[in-house]
Amino acid sequence: MRAVEPVTRVRVHSTNTQQVYTLDVPVRDGLPLAIGDYKVDGVPGTGAKVTVDMVGAVASLRKGLFPTGNKKDKLDIPGLGEVTVSVVDVVNPCAFIRAEELGLKGDEISKDMTKEVYGFMDVIRSKVAKLLGLKNWDLQESKDPTPFLAFVAAARDYTNHLSGETVKGEDVDFLSRVYFLGSIHQTYPGSISCVTAAAAKLPGTVVYELSRQSGSGTVRIGHPGGVIDVEAEAGTDADGNDRIKKVTYGRTARRIMDGTVYVPRNLIDIFER
Repeated sequence: MRAVEPVTRVRVHSTNTQQVYTLDVPVRDGLPLAIGDYKVDGVPGTGAKVTVDMVGAVASLRKGLFPTGNKKDKLDIPGLGEVTVSVVDVVNPCAFIRAEELGLKGDEISKDMTKEVYGFMDVIRSKVAKLLGLKNWDLQESKDPTPFLAFVAAARDYTNHLSGETVKGEDVDFLSRVYFLGSIHQTYPGSISCVTAAAAKLPGTVVYELSRQSGSGTVRIGHPGGVIDVEAEAGTDADGNDRIKKVTYGRTARRIMDGTVYVPRNLIDIFER
């Protein structure tokens, strides 16, 4: 496509979810701009900001913003008792639970976790998968990360485990930790930042109830490696149903490799036939 200064909008088709999202890519002299001062906590260095707009990626399971049909669901977890989760689907479906219901504070990292708590989280994910109608989910040898699970807590001071610096509670709207492939994610996945920010703007969800509601469109998520800002806005449609009007976050990108791949001529001849 043709590069347009100062920003080129690129529409991207996700073959995983059959959805379309957009990228606003900064351009200078006809080329994508890589150098800049935008920083993503948990990512080394800085770069030009690429804005990712995920508002077109709501309801990846084609079951709506709340794929269980509820803003909150009660789950009975053996050894833990009844817990409350909110399952929201923006880019990916994610279940949110209060950290205190797992016996946690909300500022934990992997080394603070126990096998028992991880076991509870596995059971929660399994029960959510069944609520979502994900067939044979428990039979997979390597579990799909969907549905994701995150535990959330009210804003408080905590230590960035990557830098050792203190993240002030006043600089975040709430804390969140993502359970990812058997452990706590070291930072916060971009796609999950979108569903988390959306949940923070949807009244009645676990995240909304814990989040500082400043009236700003920016949702500041405190994660193990710092803070991620997401621009999010929610509203209602003509029938009064909740909908997400905006959900964007920033990323950086640069070329890290250039080279040549050599293919035998006889293989090329085969493909050209």
